[in-house]
Amino acid sequence: MPHAAPDDLLLPAGGRLIHIGPHKTGTTAIQVAMSSARDDMAAHGAYYPKGPFRRRKAGWALGLPGKPPGREFPIRHWEQLVAEVREAGAARVCVSDENFARAKPDVVARIVDDLGGEEPRVVAVARRLDRLLPSLWQERVKWGKLEDFEPWLERVLGDDPDDRQHRDLWQGHDFVGLVDRWTQVVDPERFTLVIGDESDRDQLFRVFSQMLGLPPGVLKPDLTRSNHSLSWSESEVIRSLRDLYEDNGWSAPYAAANIHHVVDALRASGVRPTGPRTPPIPTWALDRMREISDQRVAAVASLPVPVIGDAESLRQTDEPVEQVRVEDLSLPLGLVTAVVEGALRGERSFDPPTPAPPAPVPEPREPSGREWLRIGARKVRRRLSRS
Repeated sequence: MPHAAPDDLLLPAGGRLIHIGPHKTGTTAIQVAMSSARDDMAAHGAYYPKGPFRRRKAGWALGLPGKPPGREFPIRHWEQLVAEVREAGAARVCVSDENFARAKPDVVARIVDDLGGEEPRVVAVARRLDRLLPSLWQERVKWGKLEDFEPWLERVLGDDPDDRQHRDLWQGHDFVGLVDRWTQVVDPERFTLVIGDESDRDQLFRVFSQMLGLPPGVLKPDLTRSNHSLSWSESEVIRSLRDLYEDNGWSAPYAAANIHHVVDALRASGVRPTGPRTPPIPTWALDRMREISDQRVAAVASLPVPVIGDAESLRQTDEPVEQVRVEDLSLPLGLVTAVVEGALRGERSFDPPTPAPPAPVPEPREPSGREWLRIGARKVRRRLSRS
């Protein structure tokens, strides 16, 4: 299938764009940009659903992965999203959820049937592995999955399709399988694969603007609401905290709540971490990534769908790797303060609310002369009213 030209990207009036991610391919940046630009999009005949920048509860109600443990979400969340999209009428609508990439075939069919209307279009993004995998591992750490980096790489780069970590990653990032699942429901020419260009930070904003008929500048990064990726040093602090909680026998809910507050405090601190952004990738893993990347580049040429970008962008470059040990990592003072602040907030979240002090009881006192007169007058009036 030839590469898609910008003129071929524009949805017709009333078209529906289903953005399926997958995770860590710029989805949050695009979602936040569309959420921030809702009014400007409407002025150009485009629509992004109301509410938070992604309607995760709607997808979880369908059974998509990623649902918080122990939580249930009624189907009304999905039905409300579907109704809102249908009510948008002739506007070009985009619905974005990175969990769509891991939907099973029957759920894929329902997503397209419910959201796609008469002009469904699907867009997904592929990213080079040496940038993707460290970012995914750090995201897992942020949400409490604390496996060491190298053992995790061994699982996701291995050959065991039954390994849960391997399956969870490639279910969304195997773009050949992704295209196959979704083109069982939509025509191949209506599925667009974007090859992410790590050197072009505006690429996705341009592509989505072209699809939705938006002029340049409507969709742009919103750094105040971006998805804060932990640095390597921050990730190791989180992992050390979890070890500390486990060593002291503190409960998993307590540890999870504290880590959640620490991550929020790090995100809000505004202090830039020092040192490497990501952990160094072992030599064996780089070799394995090159092997898989060669396969991915070759696979792009045989895809039956339009492709935006250069497949060669999926190959990693032989950039020098800074050799830093975990023991040599450090945090700026502002981030150390944020860690302490987050841990204290987590601690307070488990404290029972302090009961309000009882209202003071006034000391009894002898009525004044005037008060005695008023009391006596009231008694006389009551006696006369009964006579």
